[in-house]
Amino acid sequence: MSSSVFERLAHQGTAASEARVAEEKECHEQHTRHRDTEAATEGSKINLAKLNQLQLPQDQLGAIKSPKRTPKQQDAFFSRLSHQETISSAAHHIPENNESSEHLQEHLKSPRNEEVFNRLYKQETATSKAHRHVKEEVKEQHHPKHCTPPPSLLKRIGNETSNGPPIPIKMNVHFRTKEEKKNCDFYSNLNIPDASVRRQINVFHSGKASAHALAFDLISTLFHRDFMPGAHWSIGTATLNELDPMTYMGGAEVQVFESEKEAIWDWKDTFRVATAKATIKISNGDIYIDGYSYYVAG
Repeated sequence: MSSSVFERLAHQGTAASEARVAEEKECHEQHTRHRDTEAATEGSKINLAKLNQLQLPQDQLGAIKSPKRTPKQQDAFFSRLSHQETISSAAHHIPENNESSEHLQEHLKSPRNEEVFNRLYKQETATSKAHRHVKEEVKEQHHPKHCTPPPSLLKRIGNETSNGPPIPIKMNVHFRTKEEKKNCDFYSNLNIPDASVRRQINVFHSGKASAHALAFDLISTLFHRDFMPGAHWSIGTATLNELDPMTYMGGAEVQVFESEKEAIWDWKDTFRVATAKATIKISNGDIYIDGYSYYVAG
């Protein structure tokens, strides 16, 4: 009898000790799990002290850089977002006349809902940006940008619309083309809009410039009047061949110049020549530009 009691007590002690061991083991496992959770949480936080030691800028903490996209990928990204609908993006384009608009207006009658909706309207999300991006693209397609004229055209417009009246010249400029000379037509008055050439005429009239310099400026301005500038043109210097002077009735001496100016296009097996020619006669009071011709060969 005594042996059975001792055996029973021994078994009870063993069961109690096993229960205590199991309880301690469970507490240990719970403590281990709690410690691992805290360690994971602490690991996810930014160690500001260590970052300060590394001297990292504060604006780079937690910064997430979006991957660079090609223009095609960016258009596809905005197109996909434009088909998405959020409360913030819906606030930017409320339909005017449909059932959803009426339902929305009824929903906004509540002051709290109206406050929330206004706050969402002021938010900027990727979807709302995509909607505005698509709208701006459509607007640009319907309203193309103004095209700027080429520099050569702007130069011509600037010459024609110069500020102020033209400088009055003290000499008469007579002009006749090669065809008019062949038909024995009379000279016509030539209007020279270039202010520098008009000034050169007055300088020659006052005796401070030579007839050679004046003839050079006249053939140059006539050439640029008819020449259409562009790439691959090489413009040469005007050439003058002074002839024997002439004497008109009354004893006025006239200086005569055979003038010529040309430009050459030599590019990609194409050769062209633009040439202006004229006989320029200069006296003290009159200028005669005779037999003028301009042509492009090649």
